[in-house]
Amino acid sequence: MREEGKKARAVFGARAAFYTTSACHADPEVLARVVALAGPQPSWAALDIATGTGHTALALAPHVRAVVATDITPEMLGEARALARARGVGNVRLCRADAHHLPFADRSLASSPPGVRRTTSPTSSGRCARCGACSRRAAGS
Repeated sequence: MREEGKKARAVFGARAAFYTTSACHADPEVLARVVALAGPQPSWAALDIATGTGHTALALAPHVRAVVATDITPEMLGEARALARARGVGNVRLCRADAHHLPFADRSLASSPPGVRRTTSPTSSGRCARCGACSRRAAGS
């Protein structure tokens, strides 16, 4: 892991619980705007890069087939997993991954509006191409 990644994990790991309850990160109006800008379709598998505690992924989840949410910080993913479980969201898969080195096959992502991505084949199953860990770390499991 790059030095920057180690630093990010240390900083954000220590603050993970704060992000779970942060009014600005969990703001329903902002999250609704993100969903509206994305224009999600029920057949999509959305990708949330650097999900943090998963607020954006959880906002997208009711509108798409699946969401793959990545973050480099295990503590953030733990918080996201707990939020998904508490809200009864079952179509979000959490995967530890560095935003600079995502575990997806080349050309497996198609862009939507800036900052919002959805997957197309061959990874439309919502599994990381390299490790398959996302399928084993589904929210609630």
